[in-house]
Amino acid sequence: IADRHALNAERILVALPAERDCTAMRSSAQLTWRLLLASHEKEQLQFDENEKSRIADLVEKTRHADLAPATQ
Repeated sequence: IADRHALNAERILVALPAERDCTAMRSSAQLTWRLLLASHEKEQLQFDENEKSRIADLVEKTRHADLAPATQ
């Protein structure tokens, strides 16, 4: 996730249109960066939540498998 977002951020920031002065350019880049970072954080949190659920399911399945009677 981080690598993809970093490459995307680089591509987008480099493509920003020129501004009238450095202060305006800095403001444009900072706003764009904040939006990109928010997108990354949202995706990362969703991934983390999905992984948390997936791991909890695996733990539960393992627990049930450990408690199941052995069959011969």
